Amino acid sequence: MDTLVRSPQAEVASICSETPQFHLRSLVLQPTTSCNLNCRYCYLPDRKSARYMSPAICLRLADEIVSLGEELTVIWHGGEPLACGIHRFEQLLEPFADRCRALVRHGLQTNATLIDDKWCDLFEKHRIQVGASIDGASDLNHNRVDWSGRATFEPALRGIRFLQKRNINYSVIAVVGESSLGKAKELYRFFADLGCTRLGINIEEQEGANRKPVLDDERVTAFWEDLFEAWLANPAVTIREFSTKIQWLLRDRSDPTSDPFNNVDIFPSVAYNGDVVLLSPELLGVKDPRHENFIVGNLLRDSLRAIVFKGASVPYVRQYVAGVKKCHAQCEYFNYCGGGQASNKYFELDDISGTETGFCRNMSQRLVQAILAKS
Repeated sequence: MDTLVRSPQAEVASICSETPQFHLRSLVLQPTTSCNLNCRYCYLPDRKSARYMSPAICLRLADEIVSLGEELTVIWHGGEPLACGIHRFEQLLEPFADRCRALVRHGLQTNATLIDDKWCDLFEKHRIQVGASIDGASDLNHNRVDWSGRATFEPALRGIRFLQKRNINYSVIAVVGESSLGKAKELYRFFADLGCTRLGINIEEQEGANRKPVLDDERVTAFWEDLFEAWLANPAVTIREFSTKIQWLLRDRSDPTSDPFNNVDIFPSVAYNGDVVLLSPELLGVKDPRHENFIVGNLLRDSLRAIVFKGASVPYVRQYVAGVKKCHAQCEYFNYCGGGQASNKYFELDDISGTETGFCRNMSQRLVQAILAKS
């Protein structure tokens, strides 16, 4: 996720030592488990359940941020954050505004269907960086449906128009599935015309409730090549994947701080009830006794500082670190991904200490191959 859930290996900890020293830069807050949509590729297991975060969690967290005295990015992510209602959501934001406004940057990922002028007022008031989820033009957005199976393209576009009318900058995340693989240039034209400031591409993944096989063949390489070609011809929109990989391709390898091996993100994610998982928000709500459901603590009884400190010794985190070390030893693409995502290893391989996944091949290997082929 970049600032919208898929932030790439963001400056957190050295895993070269026997016991990693993790630092806190960003976290995910789940204001509600519910979502007003039922997207066909969604990984969330409880999106039909209406459970809401208590303001007490945000109050505890705001006080801790003051104590830490360091800037933190808070990413509001689903369910659908706006499904909790504007009044309830403002109650969650108020502790940060009252106690640590200067220290907190807010990001929010939304399907955009509920955005109106009142929500835009809230975004402006709390300086929230908005990310919208839409997969392209109507024919490419067909997997994003409501609970009655109705298309959601027009409601999402209407919400985006509210952002545009208010001059609120927004980014977009698009999921690319089977039907979009041969339409990269069409996809790019749509987003260039839409006017978003930044575009993130997620090749459909096998995660959580979505158990469909991973798209894992050379059509993905062709998609990246076509998209890169379209972007070179008209670089009107920053594409998250290209900017990240090009920076790594150009980085001075003689600088030890440039090696993503030194930058594994602990990335805490806080569930509606205060439970905290580490490494990937996709692990929220997963039931697996082998890993104690991935829960490391709860913000209503544990400090965030203690949870992050404890993270270095949590078995599944140490297993993930061991897997990253194996990636470093085995994979020629390591410098472009830093060892892959914990959630993809867990859901694809059933082994969080595993190495190469379909996600690795699609989002790092094939992407780098495409950039090099067209450069």
